[in-house]
Amino acid sequence: MYTREEGEFVRHDPCPQCGSRDALAVYNTGTAWCFSCSTHIRDYDTSEQRIGEANMTRDSFVRG
Repeated sequence: MYTREEGEFVRHDPCPQCGSRDALAVYNTGTAWCFSCSTHIRDYDTSEQRIGEANMTRDSFVRG
């Protein structure tokens, strides 16, 4: 049986199991938990960035 570890919440990510775009809670302990499908990932890479975030710069926005 899985016992949820204590850890500090880092961010929400897309769930690789169910496809939810923001239900995967990522913790600084290297674990992640999907609140949509109850998937637990023990060795989640907390240094990963969401798709597109790494390439965004101040100039990525439209000037008006």
